[in-house]
Amino acid sequence: MNRKFIHIFLFMLFFISSLIGFYELNKSRALEKELLAEKVFSSYIETLAQGISQGYFVWDKVYQAILENNHKFLNKEFKDAKSRFHFVLDAKIIEKDFNGEFEYLISTNNEDLSFIFGIFDSDGKFYIKDKVVNVSVDTNKILNQLGFEKDFNMVISNDKDINKIKFIYTKPKLKFFHFISALSIGLLSIYIHQLLRKVFIKNHYEVEGLQAIIKILSQKDDYTAQHSREVADIALKIAKELKIPRKQIKKLYKAALLHDIGKIGISEHILNKPGKLTNEEFSLIKKHPEYSYDIVSQFPNLKEVVDIVRYHHEMMDGSGYPKGLKGEEVPFLSQILAVSDVFNALTTDRPYRKRLTTEKALKIMKEMPLNQDLVKILESKCKYK
Repeated sequence: MNRKFIHIFLFMLFFISSLIGFYELNKSRALEKELLAEKVFSSYIETLAQGISQGYFVWDKVYQAILENNHKFLNKEFKDAKSRFHFVLDAKIIEKDFNGEFEYLISTNNEDLSFIFGIFDSDGKFYIKDKVVNVSVDTNKILNQLGFEKDFNMVISNDKDINKIKFIYTKPKLKFFHFISALSIGLLSIYIHQLLRKVFIKNHYEVEGLQAIIKILSQKDDYTAQHSREVADIALKIAKELKIPRKQIKKLYKAALLHDIGKIGISEHILNKPGKLTNEEFSLIKKHPEYSYDIVSQFPNLKEVVDIVRYHHEMMDGSGYPKGLKGEEVPFLSQILAVSDVFNALTTDRPYRKRLTTEKALKIMKEMPLNQDLVKILESKCKYK
């Protein structure tokens, strides 16, 4: 499939999906804000009505003034209400049948909101049956006081029920930064695809290269190929017991499989000689770590293991080869590889001797300048015989 098409598809998929996600999330949040605003507004209006009813009007005087047609007192009372409560638009007596069943009502009609108060005497026993006090309020001022004016539109129904007042959240569901975020996510999806593709290709060719090298080694010397696999298994057991990071274990395992690949450059006559090697022959054998290093270095994806391979015959006292490193100069993974290599070499049949028992091999290794802590781990955990 065309890579450009894949990138366009991934970008559009993640860009649109992100926008939909942002929209739905903000839609849900807007609904929560609307419900909260309705509850806050309803509670505020109830409190406001009670405050006007109980904290301002002296109802027995209003009751008496209506009976006496004292319009001067009523006009002053209602004028004071408008000046005292800045959100009151008007307060007046209106003709309306009243049966004494409520102290106040909250009335809604289109865009108007008003309080209707029953008029009682001082004892609350008698009331005016054909008149009520109607106080209309400025909803915009109330919304502003609550901080709702900029964020909400208020919809007032005609069924005279305060609970039917609805708030519509007016801010857009998607903002500029949502588009920028979605754009970033779309571009990130392309980057991740490219990254995964590179990792896949790297791993593919790394495995292919590794298998090709091992196949070449098997054709040259089947023992060395088998030895490398067994050394890798031993090294893996030691590394897991040490709980070293997984990435390091992976490096060690690959290095173990490749540590003797340089023996391809050494004569089979020398590798399989049944007797003791001459000094010249042993000098050639000692070159195989450098040969292995040279071969593995040709594979870019295996550069992380080249030093492990190169120094797997170094000893802790500096008596090893090819560089005569000592102590901590020897890479730790090379130390593990050295212990694994020696153990497997001692416990397998060779043309010049029969294999040793596990106990005999470990006894010899304890006398060698290897990392003895690793030898102890091998002794306690190794199941090889």
